[in-house]
Amino acid sequence: MKDRVPISKKKSRAFQSILDRLLLEGMITKEEEVNLSSKIVVEKFDWRRFARYAFIIASLCFIFGLYALIDDRRFLEVFSYFFMGFEKARIVFLAGLVTACNNL
Repeated sequence: MKDRVPISKKKSRAFQSILDRLLLEGMITKEEEVNLSSKIVVEKFDWRRFARYAFIIASLCFIFGLYALIDDRRFLEVFSYFFMGFEKARIVFLAGLVTACNNL
């Protein structure tokens, strides 16, 4: 069994907040809090999130590539319409995509 568990910065803040609350409410002692805090190590880079984003981007590239192979002319029309057309719709779509990826 590992001595220390690697977790992300975000999760470590939540973990420390929970430990502080448990200590404040008297559910654990200071020694238990120190012991539990020493069992985690904060990762400097979140590889899982990176892998998710890389997979999503690779999937989109694969889909675009297949679509381009099947119907090149139509693909270029749709692609140019999206990037040359409605700027507000593009911004909303990309903001939604980023939000969706952030919640993975």
